[in-house]
Amino acid sequence: MTPRLKFLGCHIHPSLTFGAVGVCYGTVTAGNYEFEITLKGVGGHAARPHECRDPVAAAGHLIVAIQTIVSRRADPLEPLVISIGEIHGGSSSNVIPEKVVLRGIIRYVTEQTKDLALSALKEVLAGIQSCFGIDLEFRTGEEDPPMRVNNNLVSYIEKASVELLGAEKVRPITQPSMGAEDFAFYTGLIPCAYLRFGCFDRQKSYTYDLHNPHFDFDEAILALGTETLTFLILKLLTSNWHGN
Repeated sequence: MTPRLKFLGCHIHPSLTFGAVGVCYGTVTAGNYEFEITLKGVGGHAARPHECRDPVAAAGHLIVAIQTIVSRRADPLEPLVISIGEIHGGSSSNVIPEKVVLRGIIRYVTEQTKDLALSALKEVLAGIQSCFGIDLEFRTGEEDPPMRVNNNLVSYIEKASVELLGAEKVRPITQPSMGAEDFAFYTGLIPCAYLRFGCFDRQKSYTYDLHNPHFDFDEAILALGTETLTFLILKLLTSNWHGN
């Protein structure tokens, strides 16, 4: 693979005001580990719960217990997030269903933290299974590694961005986001840099965070992003940058 090959990645981001460009250093985004938990009990009439094995009640306890992994098992100085984003179960208010399905994510920066989270999660699952007398099935889904960029290339990109936009528009970013990015698969292979294009605009009410159902942005950011990336690509193509 030629050492001259390098990639630039980007994302619009409401943590920056419109027109600002964030240039990311080090670990940019967290690793992403998706999972699915199926709780299988015994369904029946909600008025006679003693005749059932209630997966809804078990799921409620499980969700609360999962949060103690972050607060009580993980080093507070090591970034870790475990979130349940989906709950599916039941079809009637007076029926205890046979199963409930939960889907969630683990976000981490180091492999050690991910391994700790998975080990603790499996311990919690075993406890819930024993306590409620239900069956549990744990499945893994998509996984993306943490995104770590080449700081030498990033430094060059930052200087070039200042040349184009001015120092007041360029923001170095050194703290990782617990969001995830599949661009991380590239950063593990060749020198990469990653930028964030600010889209926060209070006057136009573009103030919601990513993945919020009300998120929106001024499409003028697309022109700014295209101009910036084009300038940076041309700079790299005509430069003698051969950093590692």
